[in-house]
Amino acid sequence: MTGKDSYPPFSGEDLPNGGLVTEIIQAVLERSGAGVKIEYLPWNRGFRMAEAGDVLGTFPYVKDRDRVDAFYFSSPLYVTVELFFVRRDEEIKYTDDEDLAGLVLCRPLGYSLESVEPLLEKNIVRLWTPNDLETCFQLLESKRVHLVPIGVRVGRSTIERLFGDSEHFRVLSKPLQVNGLHLIISRRRPDAESVMTNFNKTLSEMWKEGAIRKIYDKHHTQMPTDELLKAAP
Repeated sequence: MTGKDSYPPFSGEDLPNGGLVTEIIQAVLERSGAGVKIEYLPWNRGFRMAEAGDVLGTFPYVKDRDRVDAFYFSSPLYVTVELFFVRRDEEIKYTDDEDLAGLVLCRPLGYSLESVEPLLEKNIVRLWTPNDLETCFQLLESKRVHLVPIGVRVGRSTIERLFGDSEHFRVLSKPLQVNGLHLIISRRRPDAESVMTNFNKTLSEMWKEGAIRKIYDKHHTQMPTDELLKAAP
């Protein structure tokens, strides 16, 4: 199984126990009797291996139309609200799409574009697609791009790892999308449906028992509200 190589605080080789989502997945699979080895790979490489069925699955991924055709998705392991990060000294507002006209949006290769498709289809913004999220924030800091859409927890964790603090950045208040973070397993695998069914059943039991809450507490992460869990695709 592959995890994203740098997606703090949810997945990463240098994070405690591999990150919050990694630890949840390992705990669920251990409970269900299916131990796995986690390998941290760049987004696109891990995704292609999972898509081909060469590994059991990959994580954490948001659900979009294209991926649903190729993968089974777990129940949400975390829920995030996606917002735009901008430089604090830029006078950018976002009340309607036209406020962003002519700006450059940064989205790493392998990330879903579904939340920003309307802006791209109407040619309101231009797109820059580097290999990773860290590069997006470095480009934002150097004023080469204007917008980085990402969940607040991931964005702030990435900024703090790169720059030490997040003082020079802010988030625009208008949300783009509510995203669940999921384990995904390729539909090409003959065992995919049964593995995912068992995974989701065990995950549900562990939510009810409070075992998942304990993992959240270990990672100093607030639990999603019931409303957010219900809203996540």
